[in-house]
Amino acid sequence: MPLSPGSRLGAYEIGPLIGSGGMGEVYAATDTRLDRPVAIKVLPAELAPDHGRRERFAREAKAIAALNHPHICTLYDVGHEDGADFLVMEHLEGESLQDRLAKGGIAARFNARLSPDGRWLAYASDEAGISQVYVQPFPAVDARFQISSSGGNEPAWSRDGRQLFYRGTGAMWAVSVAPGETFEAGIAVRLFDDVYNTKALSHHGYDVGPDGRFLVTGRESQSTQILTVVLNWHQELKARVPVH
Repeated sequence: MPLSPGSRLGAYEIGPLIGSGGMGEVYAATDTRLDRPVAIKVLPAELAPDHGRRERFAREAKAIAALNHPHICTLYDVGHEDGADFLVMEHLEGESLQDRLAKGGIAARFNARLSPDGRWLAYASDEAGISQVYVQPFPAVDARFQISSSGGNEPAWSRDGRQLFYRGTGAMWAVSVAPGETFEAGIAVRLFDDVYNTKALSHHGYDVGPDGRFLVTGRESQSTQILTVVLNWHQELKARVPVH
């Protein structure tokens, strides 16, 4: 059951609900000891018996606590009250990436993905008459870098942020990148043929696991679903592009 404004979790006075998702709800709140605004993410009591969710919630807290970055909120506290686990975080005013895209500040762009360090936004745009993949600083919009040269869509970052993948005409491509305060990108390398028609898909039709394996989905016809796992792309990329 959602928390009511004015209720308490320990020393924190709950305010309005500001977001929700598969791992709980986020509320604006006030730390009554320090008289400062905070955001509290709560794993609802009905999910507490799910041991897997509680473990994921604890891992999330440890991951946030280990990071210090201007684009990542600070974790202040963790707690358990009335059967609910919760995280207490810095409350930052702003907007979601989805809202930012909808406002038109990042116009004519789709399949946007943030880099793991939160500094760079990869996206596809057909504003030049053909869909191409670009990268720009985030949240600033004062510069951009074109990644694909002969068409591209569905960009996705590797888990370490040092490679950017995308679907091009008939193939899957990879570009070695050096993200950080500045951005550098190498030459796109063709990884493997991509024979699947994704025009009917409204979402990314592939993903790349932590071990470098590709999971690719596609649709050849209205009645045929295709699922392909690519195991050897990493070795192929090493053979074509030196890794430093």
